Order: sequence, then C-alpha cells, then structure tokens
Amino acid sequence: MELDVKELDSLKRKIDITIPEGVVSDRINNAYKDLNRQIKMPGFRPGKIPRHILEKQVPVQSFTNMFQELLQEYYEKALRQTGLVPAGSPEIDNSDFQDVKINNPLKFSVTLDIKPDVKIKNYKGFKIKKLEVNLPEEEIKAAINSILEQYGSYEHHDDDHKAEKGDYLTVDFEGFFGGEPLENGSAKDMTIRIGDNKMIKGFEEELIGHKLGEEFEAKTILPPNWNNKIR
Repeated sequence: MELDVKELDSLKRKIDITIPEGVVSDRINNAYKDLNRQIKMPGFRPGKIPRHILEKQVPVQSFTNMFQELLQEYYEKALRQTGLVPAGSPEIDNSDFQDVKINNPLKFSVTLDIKPDVKIKNYKGFKIKKLEVNLPEEEIKAAINSILEQYGSYEHHDDDHKAEKGDYLTVDFEGFFGGEPLENGSAKDMTIRIGDNKMIKGFEEELIGHKLGEEFEAKTILPPNWNNKIR
C-alpha cells in the first residue's frame, strides 16, 4: 500500500491511498468465482460459465459491496499506519473506481478532520473554590417527580377502584352542545391524568369517582373561544 498525506490545514488532512494491483486482482477474481457459483445461465452448468462471458454480463464495477469493503479496509490500514485519529466521517473520493481494471492498482483519497493533540499541563496544586447551592425542598421534590413521571411505569388499579386525582385514565368521549355533536369534540383511547388541567375546565373533575368501564355524562362549561361548530 502506498500512502501520501497532505496537510490541508492544522486539523484537516488528505490521504492518497493506492491499493496494490495484486490485492485488487485477487478480490476481483474471487468475486467472479463467487458469482459463477451463484448465477444460472442457459447452456452452462453452475460454476462452469466462461470468465469472458461473465465479464460481459457483469462488469467489474458491479461489485460495489466488495469494493466498498476493500476501500474501508485500506482506509483503516492508512489510519493505523499514519496514526491519525479522525474526528467524524471522512470524505471519500473514489472517482478512479469507474476505470478499475484487473492487474491494475486502485487509487482513492480521503479527506478528514483530525482530533487536536491536546497536551495536559501540570494541574496538581490548583485550589478550586467549592460552590455551594442551596435549593428549596419544593424544587427538589418537583425535579424528582418530573423524573419519575418521565421514566416511571404504569400500574393498573383494581377494577373497582374509583378514579382520583393523580390517576392516569384512558377514555373515550363525545362532546355535544345543544344536543348536537361538537366539531373536534370527541376522542378515543385518550390518556388523561386527573389534575394536570390539560382538558377544558371542569372536565377532569367530572372523571373523579368513576370506575373502569363505566359510562356516564360529564357536564362542563365551554370556554368562549371553543370552536363549537356543529358537524
């Protein structure tokens, strides 16, 4: 393998990589051998298709997966040989791939950002002032409850449990105004937590005291800006 490293700026490098012709030829030959065993062609037994016929049907450039693996393999070898540590994915220029031939080397280049060489100076002996933060108990409890609500799991109540504040309910409902259905006033399988006050005023309170599977009427006062158009 031939390598040529160019410094584009302090943290950017371009590596020109040449894969030896022997390696390229071996990979191409192996790819055609595998193809010969897999492909079926009228007039030929499996694995006995002449190479020149295969090459007409399947040009070298068709082995994209094989070449991608080959380029990745030699890119990693180049990193080990140069000692460069990339910061992110490289830009790969494999424009020579369209002209790749057996018994010829394959050239490609990669442009990459590299991690800076950080030298740690003597840090022992420094004095650091400890910053003390006093948080009110209410803020601590609120933060803990927020984490519990975010990562907690649901537990089912007994079927005869009466809904109370703090419970999560899955409800179906239909809204009516003057005996007519409200537009956008119904839902199915909606999850509601009693006490979050995310529904219209009074709706969540109407759920308190009811049991699983119970059907009932809930009365609320619609806000002035409610879209109460009839369907």
